[in-house]
Amino acid sequence: MDISIMPLTPGMAGEFFRYFEESAFMPGDPRANCYCLESHMADEASYKEVFDRRMLAKNLIDSGRMTGYLLFDGDLPMGWCNAGDKCSYETVYGDERFYSTDCAPGQISIMYCMDIAEGYKCRGLGTMVLERFLNDARSRGYIYAEGYPFTNGGYPWQYHGTVGQYERLGFSLFAERPGFYIYRKEL
Repeated sequence: MDISIMPLTPGMAGEFFRYFEESAFMPGDPRANCYCLESHMADEASYKEVFDRRMLAKNLIDSGRMTGYLLFDGDLPMGWCNAGDKCSYETVYGDERFYSTDCAPGQISIMYCMDIAEGYKCRGLGTMVLERFLNDARSRGYIYAEGYPFTNGGYPWQYHGTVGQYERLGFSLFAERPGFYIYRKEL
């Protein structure tokens, strides 16, 4: 494997769509065409048409509102991590379950979603991208990093990461909410 991790920047929508449309999910998977909109759009479920979801994701990427990392094996996109400033995530910052009194722009960087393509799972790539996320958050001057693993370890799609991943990287339980935990690490 020739693994690289590239920050998602405006102009990279093509690589993002290539991952979601060619590598992210097996045919028939109910998550197909999610385009990771859940974290940015409170009304995400109202966007049912693939074209509309795709255009919304493109606008979020091109405006710089959707940030994170694409993972590549050579030139093949094989992973995605949705990460950035907590205040940029409408469904997180606008939801009192995620709220913390010390939340202001530039204070808390979050990892909201992570997906690794079939054939690449269980190879340490999730930890690799979380380490990159932590290093970048620290270098940008964030005070804290947060993640939101589900409380039900049996949930089939642990796209918020797992409790074990966060604990191995030095995160601690900050709060428990219905259905998920808030794990936090001081940077």
